[in-house]
Amino acid sequence: MQYIRNDRFIEEWKQFENIYIFPLGDAHNGAHTSLENDFKEYINLGLSLPNAYFIWMGDLLEMGGRNSPGTSLFHQIKQPQEQYDWVIETLTPVAHKSILYHSANHERRIETATGIDISKNIARELKIPYAPLMAMTRIVLKNQAYNIHSFHGSGGARLPHTKIQAHKNAIRFLEGFDIYLMGHVHYDYNEEFLIKRLNLKLKTPETVFGHRILTGHFLEWDESYAEEKGFEPLPSGAPIIELNALEHDIRIRKLKDFK
Repeated sequence: MQYIRNDRFIEEWKQFENIYIFPLGDAHNGAHTSLENDFKEYINLGLSLPNAYFIWMGDLLEMGGRNSPGTSLFHQIKQPQEQYDWVIETLTPVAHKSILYHSANHERRIETATGIDISKNIARELKIPYAPLMAMTRIVLKNQAYNIHSFHGSGGARLPHTKIQAHKNAIRFLEGFDIYLMGHVHYDYNEEFLIKRLNLKLKTPETVFGHRILTGHFLEWDESYAEEKGFEPLPSGAPIIELNALEHDIRIRKLKDFK
């Protein structure tokens, strides 16, 4: 697990009364079912907001190879090099607003076949802090601080409630975070829970809300791997997390809230 420092944002964050975090992943660019334009819509919104930042949750690329499960090698519509070039071109305009970049199982297909960590190369080229597995991030704003745990995740959960349980199982040994993020299961879901903790500034107990968040996906269901396996169709898209700088308040927004 890595701790991600945000020194380059410290002064910038002091000017805002709130910030937005876009945890984006599971775009699977190159797959014939990838919703590339929908994914770019989130990026364009984040680029237009001065107080928006990104956490890249992994599986941005399909990366089908000869040893990949299923038929992705033959169904993908872009070669791996084209997928790599796409992610560099697409993320470059918002690289300066990116908190961290996670690796995931689809990018790891290249590492398994060649020993080359392409996620590390992408993060290095874009100058984004890299976390291959789990990461801890502390967001310090004007009067509030938020602790975020994030990783891509794993597992083959088929139903919404088993996807939620997979996340809970994976973070059962962690405590003290305001937000827990996981991708992989292709479900845009937020679960709110209460945290009892000590307010170190006031030296009194306080109750705040935390959030367990599954970070969605950008794939069509029809003619997809999900259809083949009988996974339940779930809407595409991703959450947008609003963090209040003046009081401890976390809100989950949708793309439509900004239209």
